[in-house]
Amino acid sequence: MDNHTFKKINEFCDNVSDRTVSQTERDFVIRKYSESYISSIESKIQANNNQPLTQNQLDDIRDTLLNNSNMENYVIAARDYYQKLEEKYYQDFKKKNNGFWLTVGVNLISNFIYSFLIIILFIVARDQISSWISSLKVDGNNPPPIEQQEEKPGSASSLKIKSDSIITN
Repeated sequence: MDNHTFKKINEFCDNVSDRTVSQTERDFVIRKYSESYISSIESKIQANNNQPLTQNQLDDIRDTLLNNSNMENYVIAARDYYQKLEEKYYQDFKKKNNGFWLTVGVNLISNFIYSFLIIILFIVARDQISSWISSLKVDGNNPPPIEQQEEKPGSASSLKIKSDSIITN
């Protein structure tokens, strides 16, 4: 695309009366113009039995594509395309956002149930472990239960007993 054509497209986009044309919409207009220009040249070459086009024919194609009605159609197509794209992304975001809060709610409820089950398990396990310990036999290989062990002088439990007796005296 030559500089004159590029400037003409930008001037048209600057002079659109209803609102400004964003840079992404300008890029879309330029792409659409380029696609139309190339397809027009290809169809004209095929119509001329694969003969190369003259400069006058190329200028006619360019001027036809750069008229106001075609340029307005490019701008309208750009706006429609980006509006649909924006709506699609908004709908996807909205759908994922609703799924996000559902996931958060399910995770909170499942964590509460899990915590409740762990508490019950510890309560049941405490009773079970104490019943297992009490059912163990005391023999020569196993040390006596903690309550029956003799206190060694200087051990933490004997010091606690001594400190308790000092405090009460």
